[in-house]
Amino acid sequence: MRFQGLLLCLTLLLGGCNRVYSHQPLFHDATGLPAIRTGNWRAIDPDPTTDPSDGRILIRPGGRLLIIDEDGSRTQLRLFPGDPLILQTRASKARGGPGYFYYGVRIHARNALGQATRLSFWPVDCGPPPPTVPDGAPQQWVTAAPYPGLLPDGDNCLAWAPEAVRNAARASERQEEATDLVWKP
Repeated sequence: MRFQGLLLCLTLLLGGCNRVYSHQPLFHDATGLPAIRTGNWRAIDPDPTTDPSDGRILIRPGGRLLIIDEDGSRTQLRLFPGDPLILQTRASKARGGPGYFYYGVRIHARNALGQATRLSFWPVDCGPPPPTVPDGAPQQWVTAAPYPGLLPDGDNCLAWAPEAVRNAARASERQEEATDLVWKP
């Protein structure tokens, strides 16, 4: 996936549908976060014919992520411990974002020091995808069966508790395509 594709994924999440959000951040304490290799990371592109990108993904100590697009725009995210790890990001005020959105994250590889060097992440959904109509478009934008602890609110679902987000992240892992990131020396 080109870097723009990764950013498009984030943009769709922040303005997308059937996603879990909260008005205030639900995760605050990163104590117990697994060791993650700091420095430059890149999205893995399964298509070798894709052009490389000049965008950057930086992971800093304490699970702080910074995505810098080719045009210099920045998106900040933060990782929190648990199973799965949770990536929390503030929706852009410029986009009229309602608050904070969430991703689930898994570690898939570690270096000799035990630091994560390959991650995958996926958006946290409200529930199973809405049904589609014959032309392929959803009849509605949010699930009819939200996961426990989530309340449909417009095209997304509102969460009040961290465990509701984490449970939805586990369920979403089975239905969403993950994006892989690898540490880049």
